[in-house]
Amino acid sequence: MSKGLPGQAPMPWAFQPARALLILLVATGWLFMTIQSLELSMRGTVADAGPGMALFAFLTPYFSGLQVLYSICVTQSVDWGIVDFAKALAMWQAMVLAMMVPTLLPGFQRQQRPFGPALRFVTFYLLAWLGFCLVAVGLQWLLRSAQILDAHMVSTERVLNAAVLILAGVFQLTGSKRRHLTACQRSLHGAPGDRSAVRSGWIHGVQCVKCCWPLMLTMFVFGLMNLLAMAVLTGLIVIEKTLTDAGWAVKSSGIAFILAGVVVALI
Repeated sequence: MSKGLPGQAPMPWAFQPARALLILLVATGWLFMTIQSLELSMRGTVADAGPGMALFAFLTPYFSGLQVLYSICVTQSVDWGIVDFAKALAMWQAMVLAMMVPTLLPGFQRQQRPFGPALRFVTFYLLAWLGFCLVAVGLQWLLRSAQILDAHMVSTERVLNAAVLILAGVFQLTGSKRRHLTACQRSLHGAPGDRSAVRSGWIHGVQCVKCCWPLMLTMFVFGLMNLLAMAVLTGLIVIEKTLTDAGWAVKSSGIAFILAGVVVALI
């Protein structure tokens, strides 16, 4: 009954393995980032993880039994080894799962994809983002080594923070943003067949990186473990990628980032 009559689209509540895969990946990303953030709350410093993070202090008692996972998720050392690089890479990949994979859900809802092609599409989409994650890990290492990034993964350099926010805001207002956003929206609806799934997943991932990399870099300013900032940015990116006319959201966010950067520079 849930699949509907022959020739009809599946009912909205029908189980779709491809969509279930996305939901599982998103949940994994958010769980990883939540555990990472709550490691700070175990030492009473969750509020130092970025603006708004004090709201999550009440969760600490409910996660007190997960200490064994904290050392797996978090790296706070200044002198990194291979394990620290691996932890940082895992963190950025989890951030991509939590923030970027949700943008695929509307497209998967409108265009039914068999599980096999969907898996290949998502795999190569994430491989495209892996390149960004490697660059981000390098930046994190440089900032942490210079002690610009504190133990709570928040940048303490006012001028750098202002520059990153203004960069993100200016990029939102450029023609390059509009072109990449349009290409990103179109590439999500590539043909779902076996032969095209790999190519379309890679192309969509590349376009998505080109469209969103400045927004992702603002996490250095808000805090790499700031769940509230992640949620707000995820909402903005979903709006950008799913609304036919998202120009108002892009321009408004661009102006907001620029103003925020100016305020940070002047404080």
